Amino acid sequence: MTEQDRVEVEILLKPAGGEMPAHVGAISTQRPDPGNVERCRRWFAAKGLDAYATDFSVVCSGPKTLIEEVFGVKLTATDGRPGTPPFWAEPGIAPPADLAELIESVALPGRPDFFP
Repeated sequence: MTEQDRVEVEILLKPAGGEMPAHVGAISTQRPDPGNVERCRRWFAAKGLDAYATDFSVVCSGPKTLIEEVFGVKLTATDGRPGTPPFWAEPGIAPPADLAELIESVALPGRPDFFP
């Protein structure tokens, strides 16, 4: 698999307390339940993706075709400018139905812009 065939997805989980905080200072009190983070990580890993847990999210990566299958999208390459995601998802990328109640958002991260 070439680097161009590998896709990364960032999955932000819902906070344990319900709503997202109104200010940055409250973020540390709004972590998702660690059990939910692990449940999501295992679900994505069972689908064949590399899945890594953080305090607030799960980051997955895998072949483009597998990402398309797991998320039910068609990925189209973008022009590759820094700061933009390498792919555009049609329809928009959303949580898998099995985990929707645990996930706040799903995103295709942009390429870093090291020298603006």
